[in-house]
Amino acid sequence: MYGLGSDKVNDRDVGRYLRALHPMILRVAKRIQDTLPVDHLDDLVQTGVTVAWEHYEHHLRHSDPESFRRWLFVRIRGAMLDFLRDEDPFPRRLRDQSRKLERAAAQFRSREMREPSDRELAEAAGMDLDALHAHFIAASRAAPDYLEDYLMDGVELAAEPGQAGPDVHAVRQEWAVILERAINRLQENERVALSLYILEGLTLEEVAEVLGCGSKSSALRVVNAAIFKCRSYLAEQSLSLVDF
Repeated sequence: MYGLGSDKVNDRDVGRYLRALHPMILRVAKRIQDTLPVDHLDDLVQTGVTVAWEHYEHHLRHSDPESFRRWLFVRIRGAMLDFLRDEDPFPRRLRDQSRKLERAAAQFRSREMREPSDRELAEAAGMDLDALHAHFIAASRAAPDYLEDYLMDGVELAAEPGQAGPDVHAVRQEWAVILERAINRLQENERVALSLYILEGLTLEEVAEVLGCGSKSSALRVVNAAIFKCRSYLAEQSLSLVDF
């Protein structure tokens, strides 16, 4: 690893490198913190800075700054989400319940050729209606999972710039086609919200402003509903599920 204290010139170079990346790190941290009930912003930022520091040598080796930043963005975001998972066991239970409901919805849709009502979904998942609604309320308070994390089971999406093999490229192309199909099945406001939040990287406040829905909590409900429907469709297609 490149030593920060090896000499003063290199210390200055590393400092410039980290300062240049700080706005990106802060934006990623704020987007994740945006939906959390407990303040982890400082820890998320520190996690991002640490990841950036650890990959300083990658920065030196690659001549395409934008390609490196895209690669580092995925690494930083993944490390922040890993930090939250290590800190709080509840989201894992929440995610496990969500996966159960996604599979139940996929099986119902495959059998009945339509979306289940809340009562039908609860029955399919072996839950009562109150428990289903309680789960949706809890899910609406959690940070949305990322669809690419869900799809890329065992595939390294964030291969180093210039080093992604043909298999990764092929899976990425397949992912894009399947994700497009899933998104096209959504209602218009869900499709817009999902595209703005995940694909374009807007904050929930910005998504709420575009949708005209008034608050970030309303925007979060729309985003989570869109993700749930997309995942149910993907489960219906017999795609593999990531164990978050």
